[in-house]
Amino acid sequence: MNIYNTPKIDSDPNSTEVIEDNTPVLFKVVDEIGPHQISLYIGNGEGAECSELLMREGITQSLNIGINIFPLPLTLPDGIELRRMQIGMIDAEGNDPHMLMAAVLALHAAIETYMPGKPHYPVHKNGNILVHCRGGRSRSLIVLSLYLHLRQPDRFSTLKSSIEHVRSCRGCGSEHPAPGMWALAEQVLLDLPSKLFKWRK
Repeated sequence: MNIYNTPKIDSDPNSTEVIEDNTPVLFKVVDEIGPHQISLYIGNGEGAECSELLMREGITQSLNIGINIFPLPLTLPDGIELRRMQIGMIDAEGNDPHMLMAAVLALHAAIETYMPGKPHYPVHKNGNILVHCRGGRSRSLIVLSLYLHLRQPDRFSTLKSSIEHVRSCRGCGSEHPAPGMWALAEQVLLDLPSKLFKWRK
């Protein structure tokens, strides 16, 4: 059952995307990134709630890019508490480019620095990171694509090349990400101060 929202009024309940939105899905996007050599995953809201699947893929942190989507606290079968982060955006025009860059920087920080926590915090260990929204086809796709383009410019010299890579990993069509999200990422690259990108390697 999809706990995040009911399908759109004009959605076909038998469409592939609507069915998939009710099924936990996770897809690996890149391996051995950052000082801790972790993997990045893209997935949907249901995947972010599936403790068995998350543990199997070694995922211990998640970044939720959806607005009005609030996954509950989750303990994995091995007793590790999943750490959740959130930068909420809508899957359409109207987002501020700084919000998209905030999501990219939050992801970068989680990759580069592990916060061990305090004695009274839930049990945790460093691990792979899931970036998700509701369906994992647009908002999370553009965050991962922009991150990879900025972080690995030798491999992904253009935003389009990183989008094509993440899209291929996710297994979605050329209609994704939403045009408004792609345009927002282009705006980030054009308009935001270059000093925000000094962490690029």
